Amino acid sequence: MLDYLAEATLYLDTAVYADGDLLADVVEVERCCVVNRAGYIMSVVVLDYSSQAGALDLVFFRSNPGSLGTLNLPMTMTVAAAVEVVGWVSIVATDYAAFGTMRVAQPEFYPVKVRAAAGGSSLWLAAVSRDIKTYPTPQLLVKVGVEAS
Repeated sequence: MLDYLAEATLYLDTAVYADGDLLADVVEVERCCVVNRAGYIMSVVVLDYSSQAGALDLVFFRSNPGSLGTLNLPMTMTVAAAVEVVGWVSIVATDYAAFGTMRVAQPEFYPVKVRAAAGGSSLWLAAVSRDIKTYPTPQLLVKVGVEAS
């Protein structure tokens, strides 16, 4: 049973992305964890308004790592930012289903153990492109389901 279902909008560039490019820089996923308790990311849903069905990695952080670089260029992660990584979820083209003019992904993955920074209830999220795509609509909506442990 999910304890929290949180949403975050990833803001994109509308130029072509390459494999390894920073697709979306860090955004906060608010109120997705129990304060001072660990949990598990049990579900992820991505709404792709541009219907691109792009392969990507969603990288989760326990605290805000700061900017990871410039959109449409290879991600630049510092050691300090890497220490904050709690896990990632990979999405491939076959994870998407068509719903009208949109694509919706719901990948299968092993639960990702997470814990927000001390005293907090948020995680932070960034996305890395894993193929070549152009997103005419500059955003993706990500829904994250977390179960407290």
